[in-house]
Amino acid sequence: MGKFLNDRLIKSLVEQTQVDFQLFSIIPGKLPEYIKHMPEQISAEFPYLIQLDKDGHMLIFRTIKDIQEKPAILLMAKIPRRIIEHGKTTIKYGLISIVVIGLTIILLISFLSQKIILQPITNLTNHVLQIGKTDNLSARLNMKQNDETGILAREFDKMIEKLFNTRKELVEQYYFAGMAEMASGVLHNIRNSLNPVIGEIQLIRHDLNNIPAKEMQMVQNELTQGGISSERKQNLIQFSMLASESLIQLLQDIKKRLNNILKSTSQIENILADHQNLAHSERPVEKVELSDLIHDSLKLMKNRLKKIIVIDIDKSIYNTGRVNVHRIALLQVFSNILINAAESIERQGNIQGNIQGKVSIYAEIDKTNKMIHIHICDNGEGIEPEILPRIFEHGFTTKKERSSGIGLHWCANSMTAMNCRIHAESKGKGKGACFILILPQKN
Repeated sequence: MGKFLNDRLIKSLVEQTQVDFQLFSIIPGKLPEYIKHMPEQISAEFPYLIQLDKDGHMLIFRTIKDIQEKPAILLMAKIPRRIIEHGKTTIKYGLISIVVIGLTIILLISFLSQKIILQPITNLTNHVLQIGKTDNLSARLNMKQNDETGILAREFDKMIEKLFNTRKELVEQYYFAGMAEMASGVLHNIRNSLNPVIGEIQLIRHDLNNIPAKEMQMVQNELTQGGISSERKQNLIQFSMLASESLIQLLQDIKKRLNNILKSTSQIENILADHQNLAHSERPVEKVELSDLIHDSLKLMKNRLKKIIVIDIDKSIYNTGRVNVHRIALLQVFSNILINAAESIERQGNIQGNIQGKVSIYAEIDKTNKMIHIHICDNGEGIEPEILPRIFEHGFTTKKERSSGIGLHWCANSMTAMNCRIHAESKGKGKGACFILILPQKN
């Protein structure tokens, strides 16, 4: 090898490669001091040895083997600082390029994700939240995308369309159900008002049937024909006078009963007018005396029910003053509760024998909340604890005979419409019940 490697050849190689390198024969004692240990550090596993000199040049060492595969020459290449700096700059620009390309890809992915995925999902979310806030079921997304988000949006629109149609049908059903319930309430109240009318008519018919019309006609004929003794004539005249007095008294009683019938029919007319007004506008608020209203409601009870109970109206009722309420509605509420109390006492009497039925009505004033509590308590059959929470439900009744079960339900709705409240209390079966009506005091 020594024949081929000389200074001229090495110089030519340096010029061609633009790399400053030197060759050293690996002969013990011939290597310079600073590199004499380099061959020992180079192996097949680590064929290159790299160091920096004091000037910052990179020194790269490698051994070249002879034909016997033994290290014969040590190659030392000196890479100047400018090449290192150029490499660093290249690496730096390479890293910057990678970062820029990475950021560009990230921004592109973010933009596409925003446009294709996030924005449609955001629109769908905002649409759902807006429907929840405004309850506007007519709003639609109308999203045209064919991906999963678009399919989800279109299915959501279909679901909202079905919900809109279903709610529309339910509103119509509730409207007609409400109208039917209102009609049932009107009929229930009219029936309560007709009960005393029927009772008065039956009494009038009974009294008219007992008039001795045939006997009076016979007396009149006998007195007209003459030919009777003076004693007989005197008796006939006396009979005629007594019959006339009885007839006059009967006519007075009939007149009173007709007046009662007129009041009841007027009450029915007021009920119909009140519900007609309710269908078109709000009920008129009136200033009324609770005591007068309670007395008027007692007139709507059947005479049969009046006879089995004693009504005790406490003086506290007369001290409540006037209240602002819907007069006809509250009158019907009082009437329903009093009739229910009397019927409850009647049923209790049938179970335990004749009992002295009593209905107590008194008032308590809540000065803190400015409310009047009207208590209507009876000693009737009472209400079982498990059914007490249900007595104001529509269609619920404790009566064994046929009943619509709308009385107390109608009362609760009417009280709520007047910004009033009603609830019931009972200690159980056979221990009576107490209904409490809570009304605002007049301002």
